[in-house]
Amino acid sequence: MSFGSVLRATGGAAAAGVLVLGATGWTGSFDLADPARPAAQAATTSITRQVVCPGPDRPGAEGSENDRQTVEVSTALAPKAVVPRADSAGSVTAARLPSTAGGSLTSQPRGKVSRGSLSGGGGLGLTASGGHAVGFAAVQSAIDDTDRARGLTLAACTATTDDAWLPIGGAQDGRVARLVLTNPGANPVTVSASVVGAKGVAADKSADGVVVAPAGRTVLTFGAFGPDLAGAMVHVNATGGTVAVAVADLWMTGETTSGEAMTAPTAPPATSQVIPAIAAGDGPTTVRIAVPGAEDAIARVRVMDTDGNVVADEVRTVAAGAAGQIELKDVPQGSYVAEVTADVPVVAAVQTTTARSGRADFGWSVAGEQITALAGGPVPAEVPASVVLAAPGRGGAVLLHTVDASGRTTTRPVTVPGDRATTVSLRGVASVWLSVKRGPVWAGLAVSGTGPRGMPVNEALTLAPVLDRPTVADAATG
Repeated sequence: MSFGSVLRATGGAAAAGVLVLGATGWTGSFDLADPARPAAQAATTSITRQVVCPGPDRPGAEGSENDRQTVEVSTALAPKAVVPRADSAGSVTAARLPSTAGGSLTSQPRGKVSRGSLSGGGGLGLTASGGHAVGFAAVQSAIDDTDRARGLTLAACTATTDDAWLPIGGAQDGRVARLVLTNPGANPVTVSASVVGAKGVAADKSADGVVVAPAGRTVLTFGAFGPDLAGAMVHVNATGGTVAVAVADLWMTGETTSGEAMTAPTAPPATSQVIPAIAAGDGPTTVRIAVPGAEDAIARVRVMDTDGNVVADEVRTVAAGAAGQIELKDVPQGSYVAEVTADVPVVAAVQTTTARSGRADFGWSVAGEQITALAGGPVPAEVPASVVLAAPGRGGAVLLHTVDASGRTTTRPVTVPGDRATTVSLRGVASVWLSVKRGPVWAGLAVSGTGPRGMPVNEALTLAPVLDRPTVADAATG
């Protein structure tokens, strides 16, 4: 769905407490759309890119109806030096989903990062049109430090889909997961969410026939998983349209918060999956693998460090239609890339944890898409982040572009050797972009260490390709 080229804030949206600040900084415009009003259909020659940020997962959800939660949404347009053929004319529109949710968002010119707060029980739809569709990306992050939630969450704002796989929850006491489903479209969408474990689909933990309203959002809460769901994945199918999907995962050990995480979907099922950004801590590192098809999978997991050492090499059989978990032994703290290969298509993700007990944080790394041209986006503030590059096999090469808070771009060539993780610190970097010169390459952001107020933080974000040049066809991704 396109929200049109330029949409103005309406009285209804403003009355709901939705604000857009600093829009004059854009070379095009940044406006707020009321999703309850139909937008003019974009011409077939227009270029649009639509992504959805899940927003706060707890307010209004089962068991946390009265929770107050704020997340930060960061948007960025790659600088002109990275996308020289991008037209300067364009716009970015924003719509709360649903429009009654509260929050605010700020905007900045091309090459800079916009950071704004989002609160209330709703997500955010972002549509970049014209030249602003080129090199556009957005992420959501939050640092919680309360008695109900403590840790870092980080997730990409993604396009909608009708089929997605995500890791979800665990068998530990106090582990609760929320599946966030957002529909930016004009028609209701019906969703099934099948929780898959060692014995296949757990019907009593799954949800079927969930209707997500037009321009609306639904949050499903999952918990009390038994041993068969220790390595659970959730399979989301949508009919009647597409939805944006994310999982928020919260873990409490008694009254001690063991961390929280948020993740977007894994790459689609394939016989080779690359998980490019793994930030292992002092706690367990586990791999989850699900088999969507009707044949058992013989899966091999290889984890490689920055020196090219294979620190883990495990082979497991995972039953057809089921999901399994492998705890990797003796993986030291550090940055890694994992490659999962199988004789039939699989999906895969890795969970890392800062500590085995006490105050901790954990994060998800999911298999990513091949990057053959351009990827990148905003870097979360106030946490120690790195970009991790991988090019299994013959290796690759990229131009790495880092942009500081003032908009100054630094570009340098980076060789990405095969079968190892290549990491670059992003200290003082507001956004990062990589142009692939030889590949394909996989990439992600890894966060591990100490955040504000001495809090342990652990999270990863797999970078997806972004539009690198204008086209005459409609490039809408929603």
